[in-house]
Amino acid sequence: MRSSTFKICDHVVSGLLGQAKIDENCLQAAFTMDRLENEDIGLIWARHFPKRANSDTSNSLCLTLAMILRGRAISPGMYGNWDKSLQQILTQAGIPREQFDTVESDAKQRAP
Repeated sequence: MRSSTFKICDHVVSGLLGQAKIDENCLQAAFTMDRLENEDIGLIWARHFPKRANSDTSNSLCLTLAMILRGRAISPGMYGNWDKSLQQILTQAGIPREQFDTVESDAKQRAP
């Protein structure tokens, strides 16, 4: 492991993070990620969808993003039918339905 310096809350920590004594609430706050908005997902998708056939990383990322979007479409806060909810989310993200369906179809073909 390499040694690093971190600033968490008002504490500056040098050395291995595992050896640091930091208030657990500060540590949790320092490593909390913001929720990705649909528009952010669309930007990531646009960068990786064209690369998915030649890059396992891009393919895995597109599959993960598709699962996130599908999950949002069926979440309790979405009203109406699943297809309409999914289309609304894809529109917000700027992802063409055909691309989403391609990733879903590829995943089904690869499934055992």
